[in-house]
Amino acid sequence: MSSAWKNKEPEILAQAAKVVGDLGQRSKEFNSELISGLNHESERVKFFSAIALGNRKSDGISEKLVHLIEHSGSKDPYIRHAGSMGLSGTMNPGQIAKLSENPNKTVKLAAIVAMRRVAAPEIRSFLNDSDELILLEAARAIHDDKSIPEALPDLAAVLKRKGLKNEALIRRAINAALRTGSGSDLDLLADYIRNGEGSVKMRRTALASMLWWASPPVLDPVEGRYRKHSPRDKDLVNKAIESIRENILADNELTEVLLKGVEIRGESDWLRGTKEYFADWPPKMQVRLLAALDKTNSPELKEFVIQGLDSNSSEVRERARAFANKAGVPTLNLILATLGDPKASGQGEAIRQLANLESPKAKKKFMELVNEFKSGKTPPHWKLEMWQVAKSKGIKLKGGYELLETGGDPARGKKLVMEHAAAQCIRCHKINKVGSDLGPDLTKIGRLRSRNHLVISMLDPVREISDGYGNILIKTKDSEEIVGVLSSKKTNEWIITLADGSKKKIDPKIVDTSQVTSIMPPMSAIMKPEEIRDVVSYLSTLK
Repeated sequence: MSSAWKNKEPEILAQAAKVVGDLGQRSKEFNSELISGLNHESERVKFFSAIALGNRKSDGISEKLVHLIEHSGSKDPYIRHAGSMGLSGTMNPGQIAKLSENPNKTVKLAAIVAMRRVAAPEIRSFLNDSDELILLEAARAIHDDKSIPEALPDLAAVLKRKGLKNEALIRRAINAALRTGSGSDLDLLADYIRNGEGSVKMRRTALASMLWWASPPVLDPVEGRYRKHSPRDKDLVNKAIESIRENILADNELTEVLLKGVEIRGESDWLRGTKEYFADWPPKMQVRLLAALDKTNSPELKEFVIQGLDSNSSEVRERARAFANKAGVPTLNLILATLGDPKASGQGEAIRQLANLESPKAKKKFMELVNEFKSGKTPPHWKLEMWQVAKSKGIKLKGGYELLETGGDPARGKKLVMEHAAAQCIRCHKINKVGSDLGPDLTKIGRLRSRNHLVISMLDPVREISDGYGNILIKTKDSEEIVGVLSSKKTNEWIITLADGSKKKIDPKIVDTSQVTSIMPPMSAIMKPEEIRDVVSYLSTLK
């Protein structure tokens, strides 16, 4: 290697440094050449020299690496990375931790990355910085990936600081308090809510973490990484919730989180003091309380079902009807009144409720509705529910695509299009410039296509493929095979886009067989019928 170090070509020197660095501690030669490489005019020579010095754990060069990071690292992230690798190999954690006092931001960032490489708990010293970028980088090092468990309590303690704005930082501090399982960190979350620090979103996150503290989810709320925690004392959670009950009930956003927590976890103690606010709450929170009372089998459910049935909100009335039977509130007349009012909401759910009643009058009414369905008199917007309930009772009714054409909720449909994890509509389609071009643009689909077309295209995509989006395999009567994208299909002419982008016109008369495929799977395998109906209702509004 000696001759390589004497060469004046920068790339030769860079490769020499790389080879020496790859040898690591097996070789101590050429140390002076590597140190000189830190000052070379070539960035690549600097890069490989810094990494090599770290790999061989050279002594007494930390100041030179810090100088390199100060002067070149801020301009070149590759140099900063190389300097960081150099620091992790040439300095112990205690020495690197002292760089938290260095005034240069780039040096601090490089030092944090260096400590992250060796998972050193001493990284906690960087949590005292005033720069939120430094704090965030330290928080990521402590919290993310395999984490640095010993420093998690220090990260949780960041919640004590006033005026922090970076939500990525705060979210990790909140989650650190959840992960430690320490009662003192549970109190930190309560204090954070009590002091009114941070945004509404972060206070909601802190409260949700408290509600899940006794039995944390196995998927990390920040990263989605699998982390299994042992069960904890839920009495500590109840005590902490009680200590901030007034703060929670004074904020509708927090109260909604609490009610949702009860709905999921079934902790009746968390409902203490909430019911007196029912009349003043917005509909979405009233619905949450009804669901929470149902989950906890509360004897007070009847009282609030009765209140809900008199609500001005159709959403609240609908949910109250759903719980009325369990609460011991007579429901038959309510259901019949709902079904008899063409403008009433929740008629589909009312059909399900009627079918579950055991009284002779209810059964008679249900069979009357079955006969109305058979004679074509059922209102279109609850045909689906009628067909489903009849099927569950062994009654066969005729039904086709028309069951899904009307009766859906456009708002729910929009949410499904944008957020459904399995269907992922927006990853292939575009709506108002949001989404992808893999499938047809849906921005004006409601004006261009009927509801029937939309239903068919979701259930049987091959049957209704828009021009330019279906792959086709054609075998002609002369045994020729043609593969491409079906760009246009008319009675007297098909246009196929071939793999090279050229267009080929084909007379349908020469086609022996053809097979069209779609990249879109049938939605019936992914979404529930009610969801498909909601999506159709939403798409029909796009005009």
